[in-house]
Amino acid sequence: MKYARRHIFYREFCFNCNERCTGIFGLLFFFLIFGGCTPVKDDRINDAIATLENVRSMVDEGNIPADDSLLVKPLDVFMSYNIDSCLAEAYYLRGKILSEYYYLLRASDCYAAAIDVIKSLYADGVDYEMSLKYDRLLFNIYLEQSKIARMNMFVNASESCLNKAERLLPVINNDLYYSNFLVEKALCSSLDNDFIKAKQCLKRAVSLQLDDKSMLYRHLSEVSIKVNEFDSAVYFINKSLVSENRPALTHKLKLLKGIAFSKLNMADSAVFYIESNIANVPIDNKVDGYRALFEMYDR
Repeated sequence: MKYARRHIFYREFCFNCNERCTGIFGLLFFFLIFGGCTPVKDDRINDAIATLENVRSMVDEGNIPADDSLLVKPLDVFMSYNIDSCLAEAYYLRGKILSEYYYLLRASDCYAAAIDVIKSLYADGVDYEMSLKYDRLLFNIYLEQSKIARMNMFVNASESCLNKAERLLPVINNDLYYSNFLVEKALCSSLDNDFIKAKQCLKRAVSLQLDDKSMLYRHLSEVSIKVNEFDSAVYFINKSLVSENRPALTHKLKLLKGIAFSKLNMADSAVFYIESNIANVPIDNKVDGYRALFEMYDR
């Protein structure tokens, strides 16, 4: 951690200072301040930070990297030079990538390692701005841990992680984080077959000040189908499609719309939306689409 602070100062000095230290005193100054921060070492750190920022952008945009290999070198650099603030985020992002491809045990290990690093950072003492940054990262980790527990059908473990995340919400005080919490809570409630509670959580999330609510409407449509409110499902799907521009999710939404129409015995609309989108969705969604058509014709 001490090296991380020194490295940040070093970068600011090198790139922002208009004067150069020359002569023996200048060299002595650099040696005393940076203690062996060689150009090769600095390049490795800069490359690692640049890679971390690139992976963060990809994950934030929903473009999850194909595997976690991008973070292998950055993790090695951050561990070698004790840059713990970057190390914690790198572990978290690696966990996100692994979880996306269902390497859940390895993802869990990454999240646990990130929590250990964050706890050591708190123990070192941090200012308000850095504390808020770590609180947000810790919140996201707890939500991801809840997701893994939910995917393994461990309702109690999921709720335990959600309780930890909820305790951080007053400090974070951000509608987007509160919305993410409500979505995970809704999904956990759905797993427990409490669809009424799930819908309440999602409607509360919709009432928040958010730039994009397409995901919330998508989840509301799924819950509406679970409780046989098919007209509502079509309404929420249409609301989601207004702002959803990612092809993969658009196909899923339109397939779901076809399933809702099949429940309403609107055969022409059901066949149109299911058949025109079923080739572009994952296998589990294909199964749902074909089952909906079979049940509609079997009634």
